[in-house]
Amino acid sequence: MRIFICFPFYSKDKELMNERIKKAKAYTLKLYKEGHIVFSPALTSYDWMMETNESRNTLFPDWEGFCFSLLEPADEIHVLKLTGWETSQGLAGEVKKAEELGKPVSYISM
Repeated sequence: MRIFICFPFYSKDKELMNERIKKAKAYTLKLYKEGHIVFSPALTSYDWMMETNESRNTLFPDWEGFCFSLLEPADEIHVLKLTGWETSQGLAGEVKKAEELGKPVSYISM
């Protein structure tokens, strides 16, 4: 199964952001070991995103098309309920697009 993983990524609190990334990597690896094809734009593009733009207000619109291009072939979407997930603009945009495409969305408590 092709699984798109989204989670609240950016935070001005670098420790919180690193904790989110660590948990998302662990979950991604777990699914990969189970035989799934997994992808998350935040994990895939972390280095170049942070070099390009660190502003939360402009980060998602700048690479929204990139995120959505990875979302389209997914069989389902997993939303990681990490600190801040309910207020993440990028995550909300990904979920909205997934729903528009008729993709099943699962919410994963961590």
